[in-house]
Amino acid sequence: MECVNAIVCTTMDQTNPATIWDSKTGTLIAHFRGKGSIPRHCISISGGYLYASERGKPLIHCWPLNKQHCESRRLIAPGKIECFDFSPDSTHAAVAVSEKLHLYQLSSGRLLGIGAKHYQPISVVKFNDTNNLIACGGLDGMITVWTLANLIQGSDPLFSSMDHNLPISDLTFTSGSLRSRVLSVSADFSCKIFEVASGKLLLSIAFPARPTCLALAPNETAVFIGNSEGGIFEVNLFDKSRKTAEYHQPTEDQDSVFAGHEKQVSCIAVSRDSIYLISGSHDETVRVWHIESHQCVRKMSQRGAVTNLMFRVFSSWNFATGFKPPLVAHSFINPSNEEAHNDTSFEIMVKDDQLLDQILPTSSTCGIPQLSASVATPSGVTSSDQEAHLKLEIEKLKTVNNQMYRFAVKAILNGPSGVANDSVVPFSNVKVRLPNKKKKKVKGSQNDKRPKKDKTKRKKQKIVKSGKVNQP
Repeated sequence: MECVNAIVCTTMDQTNPATIWDSKTGTLIAHFRGKGSIPRHCISISGGYLYASERGKPLIHCWPLNKQHCESRRLIAPGKIECFDFSPDSTHAAVAVSEKLHLYQLSSGRLLGIGAKHYQPISVVKFNDTNNLIACGGLDGMITVWTLANLIQGSDPLFSSMDHNLPISDLTFTSGSLRSRVLSVSADFSCKIFEVASGKLLLSIAFPARPTCLALAPNETAVFIGNSEGGIFEVNLFDKSRKTAEYHQPTEDQDSVFAGHEKQVSCIAVSRDSIYLISGSHDETVRVWHIESHQCVRKMSQRGAVTNLMFRVFSSWNFATGFKPPLVAHSFINPSNEEAHNDTSFEIMVKDDQLLDQILPTSSTCGIPQLSASVATPSGVTSSDQEAHLKLEIEKLKTVNNQMYRFAVKAILNGPSGVANDSVVPFSNVKVRLPNKKKKKVKGSQNDKRPKKDKTKRKKQKIVKSGKVNQP
């Protein structure tokens, strides 16, 4: 299996908005057809798919890396997408719709949370390398850093800053989690570095030209900043000559400038070994620079203004005909009411049994909610007193229930006479005697024991009454 160091590029071309190039030879590896252009900060590669959104539409299209045409399956957001980003582990998606940030779970498409802190539309969204932090920059000049827990719980962000005066153009994280830094550039001609844990402003650098994009070297020794005049500044983060929190980049320092583009630099990226730098511009070209010598080693022409660039390492079988992506993102589910949102469940993979015991409840109910009665008790009462009070309430309820049962049994057995009977047994042991049914008697049977009438005697009685006597 051979690895390919590739450059992923998107442009404003309507027919072929995305292409993949070999970074060593400059040959075209794959191109992807679409129906519209791809704007800035609207592309991501995750799980063998290339995801990109169209300008001014609420859709994210999916291209398999080994196919030219996008699939019919689309990820639909609740509004026009300003920008989006997928987490490095391909588990979550952060989508900016106007001034709100939506967090989705890729495996299920569930909407996990919404963050609303900005006053104007969000212009850039970025995940950190540990998949637990999201940074947002808006047109209002505000920078917010969210944790996944903040978004899911609906709480405030980890920190927010209004140190920039104009819209945020680009931002990125350093490595690490809460000990990392956030670097941002704005239209106010400045680049600022913040501490994530406290939100403190560590350094502010002013430039002679308006910054448009930035890229941090993987070894975190330098940051490269493109500007609106076609140049790229290199800032050494370990420069000991800076003794203040605010620094002005000198214009006469030509050793720290990459010059060659004729128009605005829109995007830049640094290779994993920190040897090469790639830049895209509105002059419809992509240039590969050698960082140490500041020389352009390769130039690739495009069909439109370049909007996004990134370095990626692919396997050769990613572009094979029979390749099937291992992970497929589910279509976004946007619940229409709060109840559907609260019923969301999550799957957690736990390998350690001790950790499993800490997460799951120890009772036999296995996390099933039980009915509980709330009893008003005075303040300062301990838990044992509350338990005794609850037991007393239970005994009272049992007594009332027993009295109701005895009354019902008396009413059934005694009828309307209302005769009292204290010796009442449980209803299950009461034996009620029902009246026996009368048996029908058959004429001439053995059961008929009535004496037979003498017919001759009855005849003689009739003759005596009439006055006639029979002679012998």
